[in-house]
Amino acid sequence: MAGSDRATTAPLANAFADTLVGERSAAVRAFGAAAGLFGVALGLQALAASGTVPGAAAPLVAAALAAATVAGPALSAVAAARRGGLAGSLSLAAAPVAGRIAYFSLFTPNAVVALPGSFEGSGAAAFWTPVVLALGTVGFGVGTAARWVLDR
Repeated sequence: MAGSDRATTAPLANAFADTLVGERSAAVRAFGAAAGLFGVALGLQALAASGTVPGAAAPLVAAALAAATVAGPALSAVAAARRGGLAGSLSLAAAPVAGRIAYFSLFTPNAVVALPGSFEGSGAAAFWTPVVLALGTVGFGVGTAARWVLDR
């Protein structure tokens, strides 16, 4: 009986690992892109908050920051379509948000309560964590469905 239990759980464990991690090269690309998005979001947030940006360029920096934040969930679907795994998709969705929250939590510590959707203040990470998990999971589902349709 113990041998048959191992025989049925091994494929299930492998399927779970394949879903979570995906193919190694695609997962490495996803984590590398996530690290880049984190750095871009952190740098853009530092630039926007520094006050050294001329008035005419401030909307451009804000638009680039918003685009970087939206690019994470979009790239999570691409990573899933390229077999990057659930972990890669979640890291891509979380990276730009984590970069913005990291700037405010590291360089501007304050006791102000964050408004919903804000990145500054206490409670911002608590608000964004379930949002990012949902966006990353949806991106993974969309990318997996696209891969399934294109492979047929």
